[in-house]
Amino acid sequence: MEIASGTQSMQAPVGFPPAMDDFPLPEDRLDSLAIVMPAYNEVRNIGAATRKALDVARRVSRTPWVIVVDDGSRDGTHETCLAVGDPALLCLRHPDNRGYGAALSTGFAAAAARAEWVFYTDADNQFDLSEIEDCLPLLKGADAL
Repeated sequence: MEIASGTQSMQAPVGFPPAMDDFPLPEDRLDSLAIVMPAYNEVRNIGAATRKALDVARRVSRTPWVIVVDDGSRDGTHETCLAVGDPALLCLRHPDNRGYGAALSTGFAAAAARAEWVFYTDADNQFDLSEIEDCLPLLKGADAL
């Protein structure tokens, strides 16, 4: 599996990027959140999808991550993900299509090493990720939502 963070083809260290405490943000943000996005032949959507996910993750979390798992795409999805060039974006790639479940499993494993909370969504922009913010009050004292 090829692992890349931002524009570099290497695995980012656990705990990177650093918390964004320099910005005035609500106290009720999550300590860490990883948004996992399985993708297959989503070259037309992946740039916008990752930028939207990064924006939301930064609004709701002190240590945001967006983890894209390209499941063997042949259309440049992985390269487009890398081109976003954000240090909070982890672009993973299966060399061959292994299926949605395998892409989720890879993404969840990467997320578990980086974040307390994990959210997953498809990479085709079909959902409004800003609705994650509405869920934050429901997480108090919860293990899952």
